[in-house]
Amino acid sequence: MNKLSIICNSNNPDLAMYFSNKVKAFNSNVYFLGNKQLSKQLHIDCSSVSKVSGLTIWFIADCFLALLCILKLLIRKIDVVIFDTAHISNIPLAILCKLFRVKLIFTVHDWNPHEGTQEKNVRLYNKFVDRFLADEYITFSKVKSRLKVHQLQLSGFTKKSVSQPQGYYLFFGRIEPYKGLKHLIKIAKSMHEQGLSEKIIIAGKGTDSAIKELSNLPNVVMMNHFIADDELEKLVQGAIATLLPYDSATQSGVILHSYSYSKPVVAFDVGALHEYIKDGINGMLVEHGNIYDFIEKLKIIRNDYNNFEINVSKEFKHYDKPALEKQYRELLQNLKIL
Repeated sequence: MNKLSIICNSNNPDLAMYFSNKVKAFNSNVYFLGNKQLSKQLHIDCSSVSKVSGLTIWFIADCFLALLCILKLLIRKIDVVIFDTAHISNIPLAILCKLFRVKLIFTVHDWNPHEGTQEKNVRLYNKFVDRFLADEYITFSKVKSRLKVHQLQLSGFTKKSVSQPQGYYLFFGRIEPYKGLKHLIKIAKSMHEQGLSEKIIIAGKGTDSAIKELSNLPNVVMMNHFIADDELEKLVQGAIATLLPYDSATQSGVILHSYSYSKPVVAFDVGALHEYIKDGINGMLVEHGNIYDFIEKLKIIRNDYNNFEINVSKEFKHYDKPALEKQYRELLQNLKIL
């Protein structure tokens, strides 16, 4: 049997949640390491002290920490290391693992990086990993690679209480250019012209050229700041549906957050979103850029909300904690860990 270590250096809340669920499920079979915050929370060894994934002074500290980590891996006779998230501090430890012939599996959430401030960094990281370090990959959507790919499905969410909608549609999450706020301008204006009473709430921190115009529309509520968990919970519970007018995408944690509250989604059919949205069942898919059809789909969900809510609730079994545990148990068996 092989011995496995799974390492998470990311501070992203969703990625930390996925990792925490794996620690709780497989701690007796896998050697887990995490960033400083996760190591304290989960009582595991520390692999990074960096608060962000970038070239900071903390990255130098992580390079030295990698020496301690490789020693721990070798003492435990680890055969396989899974880097659970993309992070620059994976690199020094991965290089050391490569020198000692430890198999490296990299988890890649954004195979094709999104437009935005981190696009160049993510693209450079992906290329370096692919050329010099990776033996295999874990992805959450279909990709083409010369290496072996273990395709899984995003999961690990907890089902939340259901509540009736309060007359608005919701866009939430960090605001980035690729998320298509410019389309919401046209959608909101057309809704207003048609006399639709529902509002659109936009909740999330970030910058976009569309924010100013959206803020001045009568049927848009702009909440351009960090949204705390309790505030987000109330917003999602009151929504008719979550909107994803994205220009590009791989998969999206926003979809699963919505599903956890039994809320359907309406999205442009881009990237791998169709792998997570069953059109007409737990949401609606729209041809990219088709504003008229997007609004028609909003009406369909509003008018048949109860059925969509029931369907989303039924489908949620594919995205909950047992689903995550099942997938990773099968992965560990495939890697001859269990």
